[in-house]
Amino acid sequence: MVNNADETIGSNLAKLRGNVSQQELGEMMRGRGFKWSQATVWEIERGKRPLRLAEANEVLSLLKRRPEELTAFLSSEQEASIRTHIDAIERARDTLEMAMDDYDALMHGLAELADELIRHERMADVSTSRWAQVSHLLENERLLDWFQDPSRVKKYESGWWDIVNDPKDIMKQAETAHEIKANSPRV
Repeated sequence: MVNNADETIGSNLAKLRGNVSQQELGEMMRGRGFKWSQATVWEIERGKRPLRLAEANEVLSLLKRRPEELTAFLSSEQEASIRTHIDAIERARDTLEMAMDDYDALMHGLAELADELIRHERMADVSTSRWAQVSHLLENERLLDWFQDPSRVKKYESGWWDIVNDPKDIMKQAETAHEIKANSPRV
């Protein structure tokens, strides 16, 4: 006998498993001691077999979900859809934050390297086209200051934007350094 709650739970299981196939979930559950197969997952998702509490807890663990998400199995289809979107957004935000941390560190390193070359009058060692890229990156990043939140800015004593005063000046300095190098007698 099929009941509405089993259908809801089954439909939500299909959403919660995301990219994990029915076959994979069946094998993972079998690896944890449950007598599951792809057919078991199919029956649960169609509401033809109830999902037991112990099984639900194990499914959540296998899908790297929090135990408090157990209620997700009982949620309406709309609530489950919203929960799925919220989870995806949170994962994307975490990935973005890690990428921003990497990006900030790389921009900081680029600015320090550019500053070091400028201070040691070694700009001519780098092509003007490369300096154009450096200048372009650093200048464009000034436009993205709005994306920097206060907690990110506090991670560095000074941000990369404090290292190079005006990225537009980099190109002028690079061109001057290359002119001096071109006009210098070769040794």
